[in-house]
Amino acid sequence: MNHANLTLEQAPSIFTPLRYFITAPLFLIISGVILLVSGPDLLENRWNLYTLALTHSLALGFISMSIIGAFFQILPVVAGCHIPQSNSTSFIIYCFLVPGIVLLILGFILNTPILYKLSLYMIVLSLSIFIVTVLKSLLQNNSELASAKSLNLSIISFLIAVILATILLAGYAWPDFGLLRQYTHLHIIWAAVGWILISVIGVSYQVIPMFQITSEYPAFIKIFLTRLIFIFLIALTFINLLNNSASLDISSIEIVLTSLLAVSIFVFVFTSIKLVLQRKKRSPDSSLWFINISFFMLALCVISHLSSLYLSTDLSILSGMLFFSGFSIPLIIGMLSKIIPFLIWYHLHKNAGKSFRKSHKIPLMTEIFSPFKSRLLFYVYIASFTSSLIAMFTTAYVFYLASILWILLGTLLFLFISHSIHIYTSFICNISKSTEMA
Repeated sequence: MNHANLTLEQAPSIFTPLRYFITAPLFLIISGVILLVSGPDLLENRWNLYTLALTHSLALGFISMSIIGAFFQILPVVAGCHIPQSNSTSFIIYCFLVPGIVLLILGFILNTPILYKLSLYMIVLSLSIFIVTVLKSLLQNNSELASAKSLNLSIISFLIAVILATILLAGYAWPDFGLLRQYTHLHIIWAAVGWILISVIGVSYQVIPMFQITSEYPAFIKIFLTRLIFIFLIALTFINLLNNSASLDISSIEIVLTSLLAVSIFVFVFTSIKLVLQRKKRSPDSSLWFINISFFMLALCVISHLSSLYLSTDLSILSGMLFFSGFSIPLIIGMLSKIIPFLIWYHLHKNAGKSFRKSHKIPLMTEIFSPFKSRLLFYVYIASFTSSLIAMFTTAYVFYLASILWILLGTLLFLFISHSIHIYTSFICNISKSTEMA
């Protein structure tokens, strides 16, 4: 494993990111429950309130919780950006964000304005603290690393997505305000492409070469790719706002900009796949399966979205499924299965004295999160995702099977992460006892 360019001495408390990582699978379980309760009608209408509950359970609950946890770990270690009192700050954010997301999900399911209002206050407060904290850290350190530059753009994108989300959610919370659905498309692209995808790209610059023992991403990609994506998002935003205000026909310009954005994403996908296929570590790695499938599904998602533009066909449900279930979920599971055992292994070595390490064998990363667990998660994921795709074209029985499989996937991930944390806490207890006896 390549630890070059890592400032591990700045690593935060292990529970700073872990509290987010252990909570994220719970929202995957909640997503499966939403599928089970809502029924197949959820796949037919993007404005269905159950569809909105499911989308935000995945986007905010599973995906963003994982990314936020990763930010608290990656900024000091990879980008060298010091976050003052990171543990207490992350805990405050966590305490407002988790109940806020739960209230938002319940608000969509029950369609109750008071729940929308409470969720809006809690989510905006928590995410504002997070965005200000991270932006301040990035700007103060002014790191020249490509990962830091990309994460900076992703945070700005997240800020824009949150502002648009606040405007949209205000329409549900205060009906007199009016539901401004014309901003939904902008909210989606800033949240999905700007926040999630640019974050993934920035993290990939460090995580994929480190854990998969690949070559570095080409310099021109690390310098220009996320900046180009960000510029295309700004241009798309300007065009959409102009269309809303002046009622102009800008469809051809939107298609050109979206096509350029698609090319940028394809460059990332193909480069990543090439690096992985030419990796120096040739032994089988189940986390690699997650990464490969996620990049492939991202490419299909882009093709699906382009098809909907060129053919004037509504493929939004399919595109959303490919992005969230096909790309985001497996990539996060694959990265968590590597990041979590590494964090635990590192902190055990950091906290254990030399005498303790001689008398007690600290577990290897493969013992903390075994390859068998990763393979099992991958098989259950493939079954979940495949059955979800089939459910779009076949009977309700397959849909309910998919719902149960998503619940199973979230449960297994939660149990495996919990067991990894148990290994850590058990060893820390042994270290404390050993210190007291000495």
